[in-house]
Amino acid sequence: KITLSGFLSSATKSTHDSTSLSLSSGFSVAAWDRVAGSLSLTLSAALTASSTTISFRLLNPTSAASTNTPQISAVSSLDVVLIEPVTLPSNLFKASTATGTWTTATIAESSTVPEAANTLTITLKPSVALPAGTTVTVTGLTGSSTSDSPCLALTGSFFGSSGVWTKNTGTLVLTASAQLLETADSVLSLSLTNPTSQTAVTPSVSATGTGTVPFGQAVLGPTALSTFTTAAVGESVSVPGGV
Repeated sequence: KITLSGFLSSATKSTHDSTSLSLSSGFSVAAWDRVAGSLSLTLSAALTASSTTISFRLLNPTSAASTNTPQISAVSSLDVVLIEPVTLPSNLFKASTATGTWTTATIAESSTVPEAANTLTITLKPSVALPAGTTVTVTGLTGSSTSDSPCLALTGSFFGSSGVWTKNTGTLVLTASAQLLETADSVLSLSLTNPTSQTAVTPSVSATGTGTVPFGQAVLGPTALSTFTTAAVGESVSVPGGV
C-alpha cells in the first residue's frame, strides 16, 4: 500500500471512489481522507524498477492555506514498513491568492409582458472549479414584485431545489449542491414576476473565491402591451326601431 500525505485543506470530500479522483491506472483501491489530507493506494500489480507516475485530481482549498509538504511511503499487506516516508521535492498544493472569475455568465428571460411570470435562465462557468457548498450570489434583479422567500423554487442540478430571494435588493443567494466545474456550464432557472414598468436591469454574479461579474444581458424590463392603432364603430340605420 502506498500512502501520499500532506495534502491538507483540500475541498475534496473523503471518498473511496477512484473515478471521482481521476486516479491513474495501476491501483485496485483508493481512499482519500480529507481531514488527514492523505491518499492511500493499493497496487494492482507489483512496481518494477522503472518509473511509475501517479496522477489524481483534488480541489484546491477555498482560501489560501499554509504550505503543504507532501510525503510518500509504502507498507506491505501486513503493514510492514517497506519505504519510510519520503518528502516530495516541491511544496505543492497551495491555494492561489488570485481571485477567480466567471468565464460564462449569461441570463435569459422568457417574457417581457408587464406583471407576467418570467422564467430567468442563468448559465455560469467559473474559471476555477468551485466545491459543493460554495455560496453564489446574484444581485441587481430589482423591480420584480415577487415577495421575499427563503426557498424560491429553482430547476437545474447544480444548486438544489431552492434559493434565498430578497425582493427589495433583488438578491438571490444560491448554494452549490455539486461541484461547479471550470470545464462545463452550470445552468439553473427560476421564475420572477415582471414589474409593471421599468427600464431593464443588468444583474451581476459573485461567489466565494471569485470576483463580481455583470451578466451580459439586461432583464426585467417589460415592454408596453400592444394596442389598436385604429378603433372605430359605425352604424347602418339611424331610424328608431330599425335594424
